[in-house]
Amino acid sequence: MNRSTPFRSLASVVVLLLMAVLLGSQTSWANPQESVPSVSVQSTDVICDNQDTSCFSKYESSGAGSWGYVPAGGVGSSGAYNLHAYWTYNGLNSAIDWGLWTPNLPQTGTYDVYIWYPHYPGIVPETNSARYQVHDTGGDQAITWNQAVNYGQWNKIATVNCTAGTGCFVKLTDATSESTSTRRVWFDAVKFVLTATPVYSITGVVRDSSGTGISDVTISDGTRSATTDSSGSYTLSTVPVGNYTLTPMKSGYSFSPITLNVTVASAVSGQNFTGTLLPPSSDTTPPDGSITAPLHGQTIDTSALTFSAVASDNPGGSGVARVQFNVYYNGVWHNVGSATTSPYYVRWTPPVGLASQQLQFAIHVFDHAGNQRIDPGGIRLVNFKANPAVDNGFKLPYPGGARWLCTQGNNSNFSHQGQWAYAFDFGTPRGSDVVASRNGQVIYVKGDSTRGGCSESYINDANFIRIRHLDGTDTLYVHLDSVFVRNGETVQRGQVIGRSGQTGYTCNNDGGPGPHLHFDRRNTGRSSTIATSFLDVVGGVPYAGGWYTSGNYVGLASDSVAPIGEVRFRLTGSTPYTISLLAEDDTTPLNALEMRLAESEAGLASATWQPFTSETTWDKTTVWVQYRDGAGNTSASYADTLDPVATSAVTAAFTTESSVCENAELSITNQTTPFAAQYQWNWDLDNGVASVASEVAPVTYSAGTHTITLQVTGASNSSTATHQVTVLPAPNADFTLARDGNTVTVTSNNTSATSWVWDFGDGATATGSTATHTYASIPTGVTAPVVHLTVQSANGCAGKASAIVSTSTAYLPMITR
Repeated sequence: MNRSTPFRSLASVVVLLLMAVLLGSQTSWANPQESVPSVSVQSTDVICDNQDTSCFSKYESSGAGSWGYVPAGGVGSSGAYNLHAYWTYNGLNSAIDWGLWTPNLPQTGTYDVYIWYPHYPGIVPETNSARYQVHDTGGDQAITWNQAVNYGQWNKIATVNCTAGTGCFVKLTDATSESTSTRRVWFDAVKFVLTATPVYSITGVVRDSSGTGISDVTISDGTRSATTDSSGSYTLSTVPVGNYTLTPMKSGYSFSPITLNVTVASAVSGQNFTGTLLPPSSDTTPPDGSITAPLHGQTIDTSALTFSAVASDNPGGSGVARVQFNVYYNGVWHNVGSATTSPYYVRWTPPVGLASQQLQFAIHVFDHAGNQRIDPGGIRLVNFKANPAVDNGFKLPYPGGARWLCTQGNNSNFSHQGQWAYAFDFGTPRGSDVVASRNGQVIYVKGDSTRGGCSESYINDANFIRIRHLDGTDTLYVHLDSVFVRNGETVQRGQVIGRSGQTGYTCNNDGGPGPHLHFDRRNTGRSSTIATSFLDVVGGVPYAGGWYTSGNYVGLASDSVAPIGEVRFRLTGSTPYTISLLAEDDTTPLNALEMRLAESEAGLASATWQPFTSETTWDKTTVWVQYRDGAGNTSASYADTLDPVATSAVTAAFTTESSVCENAELSITNQTTPFAAQYQWNWDLDNGVASVASEVAPVTYSAGTHTITLQVTGASNSSTATHQVTVLPAPNADFTLARDGNTVTVTSNNTSATSWVWDFGDGATATGSTATHTYASIPTGVTAPVVHLTVQSANGCAGKASAIVSTSTAYLPMITR
């Protein structure tokens, strides 16, 4: 802040004028001792500079822009870190203005904290009592520091213990021990240097069923191992923070549980096992097995890989106990996990920073009699590519290298019809990673559901993500088990956004719930699907029954194609304004892009390139932006101008029906006045769905009373509108299907409905609560006929259900809307 007072002396005014003159003529500051980007995230150092709005924030009590600053490239700016620093006048023991540095730390550990500040000789000296607050897992440290000495260099002020993420911070206020407005307080850069990674112990006991300890049991976490003593106790020492699988091993014993999963963030105890002595066995023949994935000679990248195998024991043997998976890289074999039941597989992600090289994959197979076979089937050689190339456009919504089954494609005979015709279902185990198909911005999220099943009564329970893309379309990812992104977040293609599941309306052809991913694409603000062509699919379109390997990788490659993007004002109720930036490049990830901003297109040529950020503040009513990728290609110029009506007070309003049937679409019309697309829109649709779009697509609800809320924020105020909607219950449409040859008999579970209409999928229909139909033939698989039932109740609401007529178990598609 500029701590101006009504009785500031003439001398202080002269001081201000002299400073303005000197800032335009001074030619020598202390030279910095190093020159680095504003944010440098390496294995040990994390730097947060005052220009980086992703980690630095400030409060100026006299209004935005009231702080003094040395601009990048300005005269006398060489003493500031990265050629820029803010300053304000001090207050005697009075904290009003502040700066906050919140770095995103890559890992848990012990860090040394350093500060950097410049020096300006003469006129108003720097404070000798700057008051820093350093926060870590143990609380706050208060450090008083003399900014009049040791300027233009890194100065260590504290040692802290931090968890990975943004939990640690440094805060500096304008409060000092000197008289008000007689000293300058500098806000420049902060650095966290990792000095030690914490390690902990895992302890436990292995006992038999009587409680007696079992000695000489080896406990392994995949990297370290320990052996139990005479009491059965063990200690795994020097275990870094992370997630581990503990496996007990001793010849002639079986153990319960077979493995234990443990998360280490501090010392962990009580990791106990029960051992059972196996009866004497004549089994002396080792088990056998072979690797099924990856393929010999395959090329993989930084995405997670499914490492799988088949294994068997000899006839009459004790049976396969576990399969251990091993990968050889950087000159060392690594145990990357074990599987104890068939199918035998683990998910392995190459470590960050692993250089391109040839990897070796091998398995060890153990039986319950203690026999083992090392490397059955030989060693697979796989090429690891550290930075695979990517392309613009859409790619399959699961990690590169993963191979998933398309269980329902476009215009199917089951549920991908009408407005859902251009959709895809991919069958995959629950909990599989789901990734963004293309760069974009998250505009809808629902992630609070745990319910799902083969009935339209679950249609409102699907967790999903909707992402807006630069081509004016949105992609949807539905039936998720968990969601990792939030509304308004910018994501890049290949980024993990959630995990697959079976929430919502999910069926397979046995009529039971089926975990899978539903993916479709729509024009922004519309509910009907449109065609999608995937760059990593031959012909562009997956078909039901086909297996497709994803090419959706994240990486860097040389290129000659410039990035594309846009910029928009996003109002927050006060100034300075907030601008939202969206960029996309065919090879450079978002965290490696650069941007430059100016008030005019001509001003871009002299603007400073800075790291890309999806949001920043702006104090002008027009903004221009350009983007630059890692190869130096510069984008076209993009601009946005603040809508004049957006500066007026806004009144939120919308209309909708007062009542609707369960599972029927409810349309909502935005009638906010005045209307400006640059407002910040926040919809709470009261069904677990939130949106930041100005217009929302039709939604569905479960029975009951629901309150829809719209909060709109303009340039000067926020306004809220609400409506209550009564949702009438839909009738239960579940039914049973019995087959005798080519004849099927269907019976509704609802005996109180007012009407029943059956559609047998071959042109035949029937009415009544039960019906019988004979098909000319009943094929299996994707061409099997589907029976649809529509029931109606006295309140006028309808319910629908479907079932596939099939007895084949060779192909079980996971399908739904």
